[in-house]
Amino acid sequence: MAGQDNYNSQPNAVRLYTFGQAPVAGPVVYHDSAWSALSADHVAHGNARAGVPASQQFACGSGATRSTAPRANELVCFKLDTSLDVLVVAPTMIDLDAPGGGDDYGKFPKANLDVTGRYMIWTSNLSGNRLDAFLVEVPYELLTGSTVSPSGSVTWTNLVNATASGGSLQKSGGCDGCADAGATSQQQIASGDGSVSFTATETDKLRYVGLSHGNTDTTTADIDFAIRLGQGTPRCGRTTSTAPTLRSRPATASRWRWREGS
Repeated sequence: MAGQDNYNSQPNAVRLYTFGQAPVAGPVVYHDSAWSALSADHVAHGNARAGVPASQQFACGSGATRSTAPRANELVCFKLDTSLDVLVVAPTMIDLDAPGGGDDYGKFPKANLDVTGRYMIWTSNLSGNRLDAFLVEVPYELLTGSTVSPSGSVTWTNLVNATASGGSLQKSGGCDGCADAGATSQQQIASGDGSVSFTATETDKLRYVGLSHGNTDTTTADIDFAIRLGQGTPRCGRTTSTAPTLRSRPATASRWRWREGS
């Protein structure tokens, strides 16, 4: 859990708390340069992922103040590690002296993230007499270095003879047994290490899934590194070479992961 530590010597410090361990309070993952900034007075982590180390996740914060300190009245996101890296997403556009929103607390943005971490919603009075809701896209790849969705779900693009439903992909056209269907993910690994994982629920279909530097066509040779699934024994490796054998129980749904590292 990410939350404020009001007793910390750093201004408006946010710490990582891990229940079930002693001490519960972990490292400081964010703080302001001035106490008056209040940039993470409200912490949002609706994009939290179970089973993923906190150091690979991020949270965001918002607040409102009459101060002009750095990051005052701005929406900020920060990694849940000790890097103290910060992404300023947008201005809150809040005027605490305008009538819209009532008292100061009623005017606070109280921004929240959606489950994917891609969008943040908050309210602002725009220096007027009412509150309006605003939605902003969070370019979290500028913070994390990867466009892989924090929710782990893939968005499919460039569909050919295929139909996408959520993170699932199914062939819907072309001929049986032909390499004439496919898609690419909107998410990319911009730098560093990364992986792709998927669940195969059929044992009688021939499929290739993996990582590639481009997308020229739907042929298997266009995938630089792939796992081949079909009748018989699965294989993985470069699609242009003999691939090593993988072991899997037949007639069951299996989960596979291909990891590419530097």
